[in-house]
Amino acid sequence: PNHPSVALALIYLGNHLRSYSTPPTVEVESVYDRALRILRTSQSLPQLNTLLNSLATFYGNRGDYVRGEVFAREALDVRRRISGVEHPLTTENMAIVARLLAGQKRYPEAEAMLRDALAVIERTLGPQHPRIAQLLVPLAAVHASMGCDGVAESELRRALAIDEAADR
Repeated sequence: PNHPSVALALIYLGNHLRSYSTPPTVEVESVYDRALRILRTSQSLPQLNTLLNSLATFYGNRGDYVRGEVFAREALDVRRRISGVEHPLTTENMAIVARLLAGQKRYPEAEAMLRDALAVIERTLGPQHPRIAQLLVPLAAVHASMGCDGVAESELRRALAIDEAADR
């Protein structure tokens, strides 16, 4: 049946196959494709977001950053419809897009996406929230790839200070 719960089960199966198949098989694509067909006709935006992120990660891990970016941007659009632009969950999608941009060596775009995500977290959760540290790490990697080693080191030191100060 074409029910969102079936699609969710397919997502879990696809994620499992993606994690434990070496190399990931055509079956992963087939499972995700079936889930995508179901979810495109439903109103289950959270599940669609989950699937699109899984597809983005799947293709990104295979080195197909362009195809992964297409799914990641669609997931970002879906997340914005679900949660809004100024929501911490939206920044997780932004970080996925940024990773795929960096994989294509589109560093200025990746940097801008991560800076926007940081700004959202700073406004919504505060400048010392652990999520800031999680975003500073990929931002530092982008800066290192751009040859901005001093900036990267500064960001990593800030991430470390936030993590050390976190009450966990």
